[in-house]
Amino acid sequence: MKGRSWSNPPPLFMLGGSEDFLVSRELQKANIACRSFGRRLIYAAPEEVEDHLQESDTWGSSLLLVLEEPELPEEFFKELLGRKENNFSLLLLYRKEVGEKLPSPFTLVPGPYRLVFNKPSVRKDRERGALKFLLEEAKRESLNLPESVGEALVSLVGDDLGTLYHEFLKASLLARARGVTDLDASLFREILRPSSDTDLRPVISSLGMRDHVALLKSLHRLRVQSENTGDPVMLLLRAKGGPADQVLLWYQISLLLEKGASPDEIASRTGVQKWAIERDGIPSAKRWGSEKLSRLIADLSSVEGALLRGAPSPWNALVSVLASSCEPPTVGR
Repeated sequence: MKGRSWSNPPPLFMLGGSEDFLVSRELQKANIACRSFGRRLIYAAPEEVEDHLQESDTWGSSLLLVLEEPELPEEFFKELLGRKENNFSLLLLYRKEVGEKLPSPFTLVPGPYRLVFNKPSVRKDRERGALKFLLEEAKRESLNLPESVGEALVSLVGDDLGTLYHEFLKASLLARARGVTDLDASLFREILRPSSDTDLRPVISSLGMRDHVALLKSLHRLRVQSENTGDPVMLLLRAKGGPADQVLLWYQISLLLEKGASPDEIASRTGVQKWAIERDGIPSAKRWGSEKLSRLIADLSSVEGALLRGAPSPWNALVSVLASSCEPPTVGR
């Protein structure tokens, strides 16, 4: 968005593209900016947009509405573009490849007000883009990542930006814990080995069932399997698709269920396949409920914070938090 930022968005703009990781991260940036500048970010249905606009104009509240299904008259969007007030903004979200031809009303959004992240179709271009992404992340974090190490990481892990960011994050946390700024090959070898040798699915499954006996058994097996590869605490807390990541997903699903969202809507908003939402996500979210999940997220955050501060026995603390959060299984669960 040329000349604009999330702190001062235009009245109508667009975020989209096939690179889902960057699109989702941009939404997180928008949410943080909204909170910082007293603006509310709301995911709205088409029939709610005009009511929110009236609310904003009547009470002077500052709103940013995210709309994934812009089924409104074109005249409405044209009038929105002509607004001079900056208290109301409508973000059209397009989670698909953005090409030369866009459906209406996305075509009404001026070029400077379109933020697009497309995944290259050619593998070499994806790999070059992935390397550039890693180098930019390292620079942003004031860390030194040699280009040769970045190329090796892309070759080993692949060009998915979400997976690469997860590995980069693990390496950066380890580097900061050791007080170094160089992300060399030996450091990545340390953090990559546990991920390739460890199966977290039994832990996630038992946690989703809230079965504390099965959870304790799976955690014990994980600890034994990791004896030669290092403490698995950070893997449990930070791995993409791992236990902590799943708890955050279940919490999001639980909140959406409380608002009456359908499986299709939940899949769209979380970026997870509908079959996975229906098979695993919704049942786990219902077993837990948003209140218990919120407490578990806070407890896991405390464990991670204590770990980074050098607290003793992080494994015992993590096992205690996970196990105590689960109730004994009951008949039919």
